[in-house]
Amino acid sequence: MGDGDKIRVDWDDINRPEVTEKVERDRRFRQAAAHYEQAQGAVAGGAPAAERRVYGTVAGMPPVHSGGFAFTARSSVAYMPAAGLVAAFIAWACLEALSGGPRALAQTSSPLLRAALFFSVVGAVLGASLSSADDLISGAYGRALKVLVGGAVAGLLSGAVAGALGQAIYGAASSTRHDIIMLLDVSGSMVGEPLEEVKKASRRFLSEVVTDRDVRVGIVSFSNDAQVLCGLTDDVLTLDSAIGAMRADGATNMAAGLNQALALLREQGGRSSMLLFSDGQPTALPSGSIEDIILEELRKRGLSVDQLEGLSGSKQMEILEDIRADLEEQYLKRPQREAQRAADFARQAGVRVVTIGTAEADRSFLASVATDPSQVFYAQTGDIARAFTQAAALLFQSAGDNERAQGLALRSGVRALSWGFVGVMLGLVQGVAMKSAKKMRNGALGGVLGGLVGGALFDPIDVLVHTDWVSRLVALCVIGAATGVLIGIVEGVLKDAWLLVTGGPLTGKQFVIYKNPTVFGSAPKADIYLFKDASVEPRHAVLHTLPRGHELEDLGTPAGTLVNGRRIGRHRLRTGDSIQIGQYAFSYAERARARPGSTGYG
Repeated sequence: MGDGDKIRVDWDDINRPEVTEKVERDRRFRQAAAHYEQAQGAVAGGAPAAERRVYGTVAGMPPVHSGGFAFTARSSVAYMPAAGLVAAFIAWACLEALSGGPRALAQTSSPLLRAALFFSVVGAVLGASLSSADDLISGAYGRALKVLVGGAVAGLLSGAVAGALGQAIYGAASSTRHDIIMLLDVSGSMVGEPLEEVKKASRRFLSEVVTDRDVRVGIVSFSNDAQVLCGLTDDVLTLDSAIGAMRADGATNMAAGLNQALALLREQGGRSSMLLFSDGQPTALPSGSIEDIILEELRKRGLSVDQLEGLSGSKQMEILEDIRADLEEQYLKRPQREAQRAADFARQAGVRVVTIGTAEADRSFLASVATDPSQVFYAQTGDIARAFTQAAALLFQSAGDNERAQGLALRSGVRALSWGFVGVMLGLVQGVAMKSAKKMRNGALGGVLGGLVGGALFDPIDVLVHTDWVSRLVALCVIGAATGVLIGIVEGVLKDAWLLVTGGPLTGKQFVIYKNPTVFGSAPKADIYLFKDASVEPRHAVLHTLPRGHELEDLGTPAGTLVNGRRIGRHRLRTGDSIQIGQYAFSYAERARARPGSTGYG
């Protein structure tokens, strides 16, 4: 070649984008070809199958198909319950943290609102975790974030609906619920040690009656007037806080307390009782000093102190006895009659009244207030807790184990249906994101089964584990794990075809084939995202679903797609086929199909 025929190439020509792209494409092709020749040479050389490795996997190793399940750390049967457990712990932590914030509002609100709040928090966290778990394991973090948000929203909304609806159904159907008002005397005679002892006894009573029964308790105190310290609730923390806030002062307006307690119970259905404690009998508090009261009584009789002193001794005694009788009527007998009348109203309304008194209390009066004279308990100072325990046993001895079992069964059934609904919504989320009807079907079925199982076990666990925070944690973990594992199991049972990753960063991950077509590639939007491999194109290969199987098509990539060690353009897959795309290796499997004309027997 002469000097005139020489080609002049400058630096700008070398750095043109199309030249750079061509060089990179050729490099990928040479890399794939070298890998292909290495695999072919290993086969020709007859090396032992267990020692021939291609792209980090054993080329001659038979594919793993244990009935369609891949029990590895990346198996859905393993990571879905793990995701459920993590979510359950987070949800439990959130609920416990709310005890000093929004939960304070929920504790004093209606049971419907409390149930909606509880279900929505747990549903949102479970939805976020379970919906995004598959994409997180697959490395598709961008898609995982979108699905996570969708799952959280679905869980939040479905949880709120399920919680409120479940509570409404339970409230309408429950005939075993027992509502109890603790009616506590906090008059001036209770100041100091007596009040502290009653607080301890009340807390012990709560621990005995609330934890393993369908019971709600309210607290009403009475002194000069009645005060509702806590409405009917089964939240022991709220009740404990109300007990701690009690202060003693004033007279003993028992009638006001009975009327207030009856007003609370009349708003509810089910069985109702009052547990009344007093250290004395009803009294009214004079509005002034005793001197002023006597002067007022003398004025009513048209007398002054000087005029009274001018009367004979017998006349003075007669007038003073008359004044004493009027004061006794006004401040002692009338309050007693009003209390007895209020107790009669309670009995007529079907409310059971059980009374507890100290040694100083009027026994005959407390017996007249109780539904039955035998339902009165007395205790010396220092032994009040025992009287509360005896009263608790009396309140529930008529219920019997059978009735409590029926209440537990009803709670478990309603909670199972509620969590089943939440599970359906959580299972649908990823199917919606993938635009796959099969994924939606499998997720919904697994979700509803998991929700039913976990929800049904929630209340029995609460009965067995008496510590509130422990029972909630264990029960939530059961719900999360059950929902996760059953979504994974249903996916395994109902899948038609799947790919088990046997080499590369996703080794052990199983991809169930849902979409048609299913795209392999390095783009985050690919259905099977193959990351950290420069030889994989953004859209590298496509898996087509045919009436009776699947075909894999390479999209004309420089590195190519290998099936059973051979580069393919388009290939009909069969169970046991090995697929190689860059450093990723897959084993294909499909469910056995009945042969045409087969009866299915023999």
